[in-house]
Amino acid sequence: LAYTSQRVMQTLLCKDLVVQRQHRCSYTGGTALHSRLGNDWIVCLNNGELTFVWSKTAEILFNVNAFGDCVQTLSPLSKTIRNQHQMDEIANFCLSSDDERLIIATRHNFVRVLRIVYAKESAESSSSSKVPNRVILHKEWKTSERQVIGICRLLMNDANTLLFCGTVSGSIVCLDAEYGRVVHKFSDVHMLPVTLLRVNRFQPTHQILSCGSDSSIQCLDLRNKKMTRLPQTHQSSVTDIDFMTHPSRRQQQLMLSIAINDCVAIYQFGAGVFKTLRIIDTKYSFTAMRVVSDAWLVFGDENGTLHVNKLRDTGSGGAGNKLKLTQVATQQICNTMIKSVALVDGPATAANESNPPRLMVTTDDCNVHFGNFAVADGALTMDASVIVGYNDEILDMALMPSSNNDGGDNNDQTDSDSEQQRVVLASNSCNVKLVDVGTFKCSLLVGHTDVVMSVAVSDCSLIASCSKDKSVRFWRGRECVAVHACMCAPHCLAFISDTLFVCGMHDGSLKLLQLAKCVHTNASHASQVNHIDVSGNRKYVVSCANDGKLCLFTFSSEEQQLTLVDSSMYKQSEVIWTVRFSAHDKVLASAHDNGDICVWRMLPSLQTMKVLQAPANSPTLDLLFVNYSTQILATDCLGSVRVWSLKDSECVAEWRKHYDKIWRVAQLSSDTYMSVGCDSLINIWNDQTLENERNRLKQVHTTTMNKTRINNFIYRKNYKDAVKLCLALDEPHKLFSLLLSKPLCEFDFEEIVLSLQHTELSTLLTLLMEYNTNTKYSHLCQTLLHIIYSQFKMSDVLRLQINRTLVNEKNNVVDLNTPEILLSNKKQNFAQMNSACIAYSTRHLKRVDDLLLKIELLSTM
Repeated sequence: LAYTSQRVMQTLLCKDLVVQRQHRCSYTGGTALHSRLGNDWIVCLNNGELTFVWSKTAEILFNVNAFGDCVQTLSPLSKTIRNQHQMDEIANFCLSSDDERLIIATRHNFVRVLRIVYAKESAESSSSSKVPNRVILHKEWKTSERQVIGICRLLMNDANTLLFCGTVSGSIVCLDAEYGRVVHKFSDVHMLPVTLLRVNRFQPTHQILSCGSDSSIQCLDLRNKKMTRLPQTHQSSVTDIDFMTHPSRRQQQLMLSIAINDCVAIYQFGAGVFKTLRIIDTKYSFTAMRVVSDAWLVFGDENGTLHVNKLRDTGSGGAGNKLKLTQVATQQICNTMIKSVALVDGPATAANESNPPRLMVTTDDCNVHFGNFAVADGALTMDASVIVGYNDEILDMALMPSSNNDGGDNNDQTDSDSEQQRVVLASNSCNVKLVDVGTFKCSLLVGHTDVVMSVAVSDCSLIASCSKDKSVRFWRGRECVAVHACMCAPHCLAFISDTLFVCGMHDGSLKLLQLAKCVHTNASHASQVNHIDVSGNRKYVVSCANDGKLCLFTFSSEEQQLTLVDSSMYKQSEVIWTVRFSAHDKVLASAHDNGDICVWRMLPSLQTMKVLQAPANSPTLDLLFVNYSTQILATDCLGSVRVWSLKDSECVAEWRKHYDKIWRVAQLSSDTYMSVGCDSLINIWNDQTLENERNRLKQVHTTTMNKTRINNFIYRKNYKDAVKLCLALDEPHKLFSLLLSKPLCEFDFEEIVLSLQHTELSTLLTLLMEYNTNTKYSHLCQTLLHIIYSQFKMSDVLRLQINRTLVNEKNNVVDLNTPEILLSNKKQNFAQMNSACIAYSTRHLKRVDDLLLKIELLSTM
């Protein structure tokens, strides 16, 4: 068995691949809110649906949509419902202050309130936060008719008793949070749509503030039903407001507001009225703001930079012109606009320095960042890991080196390597993403200004990335150590040795880069280079391009240059997408746009050894030698993964777990693979061929042993145990052959039947009704059925589960008097089976009667 398993590992690997884990997109750029009570989950708006994401591992907990009565699913829906009366989309949402209610507004102008129910924690759990993966939503109420038209903003007060709805017409409607009745409607609050709603922290019970696209700020009082317009300070739409109590100004109550490409306005609240205290012009375009503590503020701008400012009072007497914003620190986290800055645990004070407040920052590139803020000195420390949102198209992937990862198709790695493995991803963004395969936590390398096309990693963890901004950057950790500027856009990268990389350019040339320095250039292609690969001994380099040419080079480490050995073309295709070396043989394989995979002999010149032909409408995009270079794992533009046998030149297996092009596939360990592509999915594949084959061999061995036991029982005339073992192994032919091999008088059928368990009796009853259709077994079946019906109560017999028999329908009518009812595609109950059994028995007995009648006639004649 051990020898057979070893041979299986060498010949049958990669036939049973299953997706072990999958990372889906969790955030597509809509509104994102963290739990109000500090629980470890985020709820975000994704294309008309709400997704709950665990903030620790970026795992999707569940998804909520507005179809029917709000369907809760495990992941975002890939298909829409055709029924227009049920199809609806979530347009906006908000959370209650106690994390127990989720309020959503839909495109059809309905407001729904869902209660968030948490499962009880086990006594062994030491965490004080609620279990994130045990959250269930229960519907509380839905507006019976369209009471509010065009809802664009939602807000619930701190007491969770009132719900405010801002509309596109500039009106604000107040609803009762318990039943959904309209309490009051403020008409014509703004001339343009409402953009922001906030509770007045200084009068939280009855005042709210609203901002509109008309750049105005209104204070709404629920007690006297009056609206008060604040002094006009902004010339554009207000993007954010927040409140603070300044410690050095006699606990003065202040409100700050920012607008698009505008100033920072400071208002003083007193006697129920807001007055303009200070207008501060800045050189930055702030888009988000949050008061972290009494005097500390964090701003986010349109360039992806966080600004830590302190509001200082430089004078005395409370004059507003003495208030100044002093910038303490800045940190750039991305190259796109910062959409929101939120506190995870609420406002902080100087007393909790041991437990610094947590910030959550959402950016326009669909990523969620987290960081700690030090109240004492204003230091902002952003986490290395972020929650990666929507990856529209993952273009390239490279493995970070580890102690057990030698690259190629190494089959000596441990199974736990993939849990500690990190990969570098290049997606259609200007950030390089470093992803932990085990937890899918991500770190961003910020520096490029255009889409990153390719990445490569050296043996010493030096990362190289090339982008459409015509630059190649080199990274150590999260720091960019060198930049090489190109005349044309680089397209692909490959590592050779030490700090030397080879870069394929858009104009068809190849460059050897020693960090920022170009040491050699070779122009062998006429168009864009698509892929470059380096042999395991670092002596050969191969490249492919859009011109359909395959070029093989030798690399000299002393001269640091590439020498062309040979070039060849595959006439049946125009574009070669990928080329790979074999780690065990002097061969290489290329993936072509017509779907073919060509296997080439390297030396003395490039020669085609074998062609593997795939469907013509699915170009092969990437490939990988696996199983000691006896098989090729290939991906195509339709989202399929195929395994090809080089010995038989045929496709062994095919799976489709992606929905679009799969650009890259990599081997993480001996039985683990990773695939990425255009559908933003990261699939971790596990090869279960060896395990399944071992289980099959064990099953064959067990079955053989049991058959031997049956023969031994028969030899010892232990028919009771032989019958029971035949029923347990599902061997009906062996069972009936045994019972017909000897005269019926030798068997004690009553003892055998009474010794059976209920599962064995169910199996026997099913077999008897099926084999009763054959005249050969009819007498035996009738004998055993008579014993079963006479020795057991009918109520007990009816409880037995019939395993196999099916029902035959003709024209949707079941005829219980027809014997052919047993040829079924429907499950059959006991009455139907018994009727069929009676029909077959009647047919058998009629034949016997006819035979007796004919014999009597012959004897009479």
